[in-house]
Amino acid sequence: MTDTSTYLIGDLHGHFGHMKRLLREAGLMESDGLGWTGGASRLWFMGDFFDRGPDGVSCLSLAMKLQDEAARVGGMVNSLVGNHEVNMLAALRFPHNPGMALYWTRNGGNPEELEKLNPEMLEWIMSRPALALEGDTLLMHADATFYNQFGTDIETVNTNIAEVLNTKDVSGYAYLIELFGEHQAFFKSPVSGLKRAEYMVETYGGRRLVHGHTPIHHMTNVYAEDVTAPLVYHDGLCVNVDGSIYSGGQGFVYKV
Repeated sequence: MTDTSTYLIGDLHGHFGHMKRLLREAGLMESDGLGWTGGASRLWFMGDFFDRGPDGVSCLSLAMKLQDEAARVGGMVNSLVGNHEVNMLAALRFPHNPGMALYWTRNGGNPEELEKLNPEMLEWIMSRPALALEGDTLLMHADATFYNQFGTDIETVNTNIAEVLNTKDVSGYAYLIELFGEHQAFFKSPVSGLKRAEYMVETYGGRRLVHGHTPIHHMTNVYAEDVTAPLVYHDGLCVNVDGSIYSGGQGFVYKV
């Protein structure tokens, strides 16, 4: 495969079967195996491998495997850190804090998955970026503006959020979890939402932003199973790629 395009896959939430199907349909993975066939293509997962679905650990493990294989042939696979990764890490790091554990399980956390995570997986999660710039496209998990509380450039934001994730500061985790509660910052109010989106690309770069975090069917009032493509709004400035998978959507791969 000689395609050098960039592909994005939104919030998987433990749906390993959907992940495999989407990768194969995009020509990025073997039709009868789990090997990378994307060549020099670039693939980003938008965060939220875990919770509300049956097998987030397998989703994570496959992403790590494909990252290694893609790098060997000139391709790239990576993932943003999503709020459900943060929730899961908080439950794991603070097992005696009932608030952390309860918040995670109420948001779809599966305690059995904690036992399957190994140190390599945890290190990989904690080193994922919060923001990324792919060409003229700003990638962010959440449709939110809180990233500016961690810096006004991508490197600083990623460094500061990674610092929170790599410490055992319960207050830092609690604050980050609270911030990730923001949704639809660019969508709810047409005028102020547009201004917020413009601020994000002016601050961090790019000509448009792509996010997940809020399932498309929540924003469009359609059935989850009817979500088959990204939601593009503000005349192309914003793109939502959360395919509503955990609610019954089939998901999709977005080619940038």
